[in-house]
Amino acid sequence: MSAILLLTVVSCRNDDDSNNGDTPTISVTGVSFNKSRDTLAIGQTLLLEPIFQPDDATNQNVDWVSNADTIATVVNGTVTGLSLGSARIIVTTQDGNHTGTCQIVVSNVLHQHCNMLVPGWGNSLGTVTRGTQEWPIAGNGITQTWSDAVTATNCDKTTFAGGSTGNFNADCRSNPDFPGDLFSWCAVVRFADVLCPYPWRVPTNEDFRDLDIAMGGTGDFRIDLDFINTNYISRWGGHFSGRSTPNGALGAQHRNGLYWSQTESRATEGHHLYFLTNGYRWAQSTELKHNGLTLRCVR
Repeated sequence: MSAILLLTVVSCRNDDDSNNGDTPTISVTGVSFNKSRDTLAIGQTLLLEPIFQPDDATNQNVDWVSNADTIATVVNGTVTGLSLGSARIIVTTQDGNHTGTCQIVVSNVLHQHCNMLVPGWGNSLGTVTRGTQEWPIAGNGITQTWSDAVTATNCDKTTFAGGSTGNFNADCRSNPDFPGDLFSWCAVVRFADVLCPYPWRVPTNEDFRDLDIAMGGTGDFRIDLDFINTNYISRWGGHFSGRSTPNGALGAQHRNGLYWSQTESRATEGHHLYFLTNGYRWAQSTELKHNGLTLRCVR
């Protein structure tokens, strides 16, 4: 009996020594993507790669799901656009059930109208900069941070042209009166991750409505000149930026504030935040996609 007891004690001691030599387990504390939003054409694929916190976490196994698999499916990170609409791609870690999301907009408009496959789309934007000041907005349960207007220098504008058969490259035309360049909607969507690199994003209409609510508005963008001056000009640092057309004409300087949303209206038009010196503001005004408007990023 005592011999058996002795063997048992020795065996336990050996197990302890082996465990002490194991590599310690590093738990997952979070997961995210390098982008919060992207756009696909029908039939196009995109590979999403999860970023783990910490990056040396031991168990990096995840589960994938699309909340609208008739619009976009996901298999081991490969997203495929199936039909027009929006789908949220969700990755969940097996260690800790942490989640990360990326909003995918599926559209055939980029192919039909913006001609993203023709020469010109590959041209460099050159050096992209945003103003050094950031504009934190908080209120009514909403927290945002907005960048100053985006400027891109040294990019090739030679192929930029208007019209439904035009070649919608980035229009790096500088606004002579206010900070920021005036970009076509197609360039804003095509180069979204360059103009607004993660964690920044090109705003949606929902971001503009949240902005209005956070500053004390109702989200319906009523006519209120005092509200424009107190909030959009002072707190948000808004500028009356105007617009450009592909032939180089500038209009509505000192009168309109026009900021692109990445939400499209229809094949030829994109939505934008629109405010005027007379007090109008509306996040769902539309502009021709080949015209140039200012861009600001949000996170």
